Amino acid sequence: MIVLLIFGLAIAIGLAQNEFVTKLRAEAPQVKRWGGVILIVVGLWTIAIGIWAEFFSRFFPV
Repeated sequence: MIVLLIFGLAIAIGLAQNEFVTKLRAEAPQVKRWGGVILIVVGLWTIAIGIWAEFFSRFFPV
């Protein structure tokens, strides 16, 4: 009896995993696009801090 329960659970998890991977692959381009936007914003912020380091040092003392 327990073997059938574990077998059924394993099958259900496998099917759910396949469905999850399919949905994740469909959303991958959008995730990559947002990741790129975030990287650009962080890069611009880092450049701004480097250029105006003296100005920012008044607000963020080290």
